Amino acid sequence: MRHLTPWSERRLSTGDFFSEMERMFEDFTRNSDFPVSSGFNPVTDVEEEEGHYLMTIDLPGMKKDDIKIDVKNNVLTISGERKRETNVTEGKKGQRFERSYGSFTRSFTLPSTVNADDIEARYEDGVLSLFLPKTPETQARKIEIESKAGGFFDKLLHSKKDEVDVKTDTSRSH
Repeated sequence: MRHLTPWSERRLSTGDFFSEMERMFEDFTRNSDFPVSSGFNPVTDVEEEEGHYLMTIDLPGMKKDDIKIDVKNNVLTISGERKRETNVTEGKKGQRFERSYGSFTRSFTLPSTVNADDIEARYEDGVLSLFLPKTPETQARKIEIESKAGGFFDKLLHSKKDEVDVKTDTSRSH
């Protein structure tokens, strides 16, 4: 099993001492029987749309019941555990484990624009999707440009015109 190592297209320059030491350490840990684990830390994408945010989290190999989602004090927390299946077979000559397993917790501070009471979640094909709607007050609204009389500006302009007329009339009478 030691002779089966992942192929890497990238080879570091032998002229750079620190890069070469890093490469040697990676080769040593990759080809050793020592367990090297970085833990399970699922990757997350967040997209902002006009009326909502969409968060997607890769959780391959997990069951829906192993995932927990909480919102408290405007902090969204996703946690769970990905367990390693153990298949013990007599006569195995070696094993290699590259997939990450274990517990994870990801926490995100929600912007004040998110309506936490209406968050929805869906889990399908190893991907957790969270729909985070924005509050109606923070959503953009279209403002029509008025070109006719009647609205605030017409009232404002008429009141200023009346003030000017009153000042003009009082200055003429003196």
